[in-house]
Amino acid sequence: MNYPKGINDEKFRAIMSEDQGVVITGGLGPSKGKILGVGSMGDVTSAHIQRTVDAMAKTFSKLGYPVDPKRVADVAVRGP
Repeated sequence: MNYPKGINDEKFRAIMSEDQGVVITGGLGPSKGKILGVGSMGDVTSAHIQRTVDAMAKTFSKLGYPVDPKRVADVAVRGP
């Protein structure tokens, strides 16, 4: 996923980890600081997806990026 303009990768990932307990990866090489990655080491349930998407929404909001909670829930359930 590409970051919205004005979102700092390192700060975003630190807040996700420290405040939400969700660890995500950053980009490598030319993508460093521009994208984030979400992965799993095992089975994934809809609850895992919802938790991750909720954590992302809270982190974007904390950094001043507007987030529509209903849209976030819809994306987590149905996809973009």
